[in-house]
Amino acid sequence: IEPYEPVLKDLVFDVVDKAVKFIGWRREGKDLVRVNRTTGPWKQTEYKENNGQKLRINYPKNLRYAGLGYIDNGLHYNIVNNNIEPAEAARRLRLIGQLLNGGKPGGDNKFWDDGAENHVLYCIEMLHIVNEPGVQVDGADIGRLTTQKTFWSGKNNILKEKIAELKTKIAEPTDPGLIPELEERLKKYTGIKSYFEEEWVAMEGKTKAIMTQVIKQLFNAFLLDGKLQNAFGSNATYSFMSTITRGDLYIFGGCEYETLAKMVGTALKMDFQSCVLSRPANKHINQTRYLLFENDECQEFAVAGVGSAVGDERAMSLAGESHLINLLAT
Repeated sequence: IEPYEPVLKDLVFDVVDKAVKFIGWRREGKDLVRVNRTTGPWKQTEYKENNGQKLRINYPKNLRYAGLGYIDNGLHYNIVNNNIEPAEAARRLRLIGQLLNGGKPGGDNKFWDDGAENHVLYCIEMLHIVNEPGVQVDGADIGRLTTQKTFWSGKNNILKEKIAELKTKIAEPTDPGLIPELEERLKKYTGIKSYFEEEWVAMEGKTKAIMTQVIKQLFNAFLLDGKLQNAFGSNATYSFMSTITRGDLYIFGGCEYETLAKMVGTALKMDFQSCVLSRPANKHINQTRYLLFENDECQEFAVAGVGSAVGDERAMSLAGESHLINLLAT
């Protein structure tokens, strides 16, 4: 839009007696009053107040173009699904990687299919252990763990501390009955540490470089763009389960970056499919509402979920019992 901004800034818009909608404001008589949000099924308005008084300004007579801004609509999504097993989360990221690779199952030596998926799995497992409580694993941190030695070293030191704590608890148990569980956890933590220290760090240069490049293809955008990381690399603020329970409608409009649109759109689709396919087994949720999945240019998001709990062929075969209607356009 930059080439047109000088022209836009010369324009003046007369809004007297016009029904203009302002984001974050509501019309009251001759004023605009500030609102925080609308809530609930009837969209009750929550007004922003100062000492019990609504914040008001005079309704404007004219408007000018000031510039382009960024508005956070509150819908956040994490491309790394933290609500499923790490192995399944890594497999879904692998499927997205295949899609970005033109639908091919990895390179000539199957770096993504085997090595890169395995590496992402270890990254997810490690971050689950070392992250602070409530901090989800996200794509940006997987990228940092793969490409930044300082970041990996810091997380690895935390893992070493966790291992030392477990060894102390096993050597000096307060409850002997917990020893088998603690030993199993120690075995897992030690295995993750060994992978990074003995396999990943020591991996042959060319092999590691190719695997790193494949992983960077997935996560680099989140490392470079803070707004993108906030919108698609933070704790999810919604669940597609609300589509089943309340009939909520979600629209993903894509973006101007084709690769990014493929990546995020495919991740959203797989999460939706997973949620819908789980419905028949969860008898406590709505079992009668029909659902519609509508996908334009569906060939750009096609996923063969071989070995995964999701994928188009699985969703199609189970669509009937899940009351799912697929409307796919090419």
